[in-house]
Amino acid sequence: MPKDGFLQRIRELTERHGIVFILDEVITAFRHSLGGAQKLFGIKPDLTTIAKAMANGYPIGGLVGRSDIMNRLKPVGDVHMAGTYYSNPISMAAGLATIAQLEKGNVHEHMDGLVDHITKGLTQLIHDYKFKAQVKRFHSIFTLYFTDAEITNYESVLSNNADMYSKYWKSMNNQGIILSTHHLKRCHVSAAHTKADANKFVASAKKAFETLAA
Repeated sequence: MPKDGFLQRIRELTERHGIVFILDEVITAFRHSLGGAQKLFGIKPDLTTIAKAMANGYPIGGLVGRSDIMNRLKPVGDVHMAGTYYSNPISMAAGLATIAQLEKGNVHEHMDGLVDHITKGLTQLIHDYKFKAQVKRFHSIFTLYFTDAEITNYESVLSNNADMYSKYWKSMNNQGIILSTHHLKRCHVSAAHTKADANKFVASAKKAFETLAA
């Protein structure tokens, strides 16, 4: 995660110099709140890109932003913009259904609760086994890093111990927990996951830590 004030500083600089601030919310939009990460961080970009989280995984994408910029696009303006799934009826229906579920208010709370449980369990395991590791999370996304370096940007993420992660991944995979094979990737919890799934994750991680400590 960026340091506090990073995004606000970008907003300040772009406004000062007349630069269009485009916020990539392909991963964060709808996953963390209906207003996306920008609502949580209290910033207002000029343009925002969003993707399939808006339709619960169905192929869809979106571009939203300031009216003066959006009005440059056809048919109002003179800039052509097209996409394979523009106005696809199935994707549109999935998007409306997803947003209707999110508006009920319990989806994000459910996912955040599961990640609370998982990250607390992982943090306790790190303490118990005295590994150089840490857990980072942002609402329903979390990552286990095998490093004690402060994680604030891409360069610091590279300090993650790939060998340790590979052994951890193998043990988790053998227990039925399918993680990304890449040591820089993150875990996403969905509304379909349950407290039992979270408990299984922590229990499997404990066995993985036992293997790493052997």
